[in-house]
Amino acid sequence: MRLLINGSQPLGIALTGLLIQFIGPVATVLVLGVLQLSLAVIVTLSYRCLFALTR
Repeated sequence: MRLLINGSQPLGIALTGLLIQFIGPVATVLVLGVLQLSLAVIVTLSYRCLFALTR
């Protein structure tokens, strides 16, 4: 699990750099913000994550 987490950090940085180059910094912030917001909503509404702390 740590390999997946630590290995994805450089990929995220590279993706951010490419997005900044191709679509600009403002659009990059908007795109990544929408992705993070959608992930937060999905995890919040996920049934398994909702009851993960009560087990």
